[in-house]
Amino acid sequence: MAAESDIETAVCEYAEERGYLQRKLKWADKRGAPDRFFAHPLAPVPFMIEFKAPGERVRPDQGREIRKLRDAGVIVYIIDSEWGGRAVVDAHLVNIL
Repeated sequence: MAAESDIETAVCEYAEERGYLQRKLKWADKRGAPDRFFAHPLAPVPFMIEFKAPGERVRPDQGREIRKLRDAGVIVYIIDSEWGGRAVVDAHLVNIL
């Protein structure tokens, strides 16, 4: 079974190979920020990903923060596999490339 950090690293490398800008997130005054922010100059909207080990669930503070972000119109994915992350990265470019 892959570790969360392995999944995150693999997806970030995959995204960067496709021209994405990605950044690690950390809220200065709150806990529960999604792990990464992704943007691409040709993609219509940026998005965030919270990475988890396979089968792992978000913590309550992460769930609350993700809900707040989604309620504000931010796209946030919860990913627990490299292939799921790759699919998200590809989906945001599917109508462009």
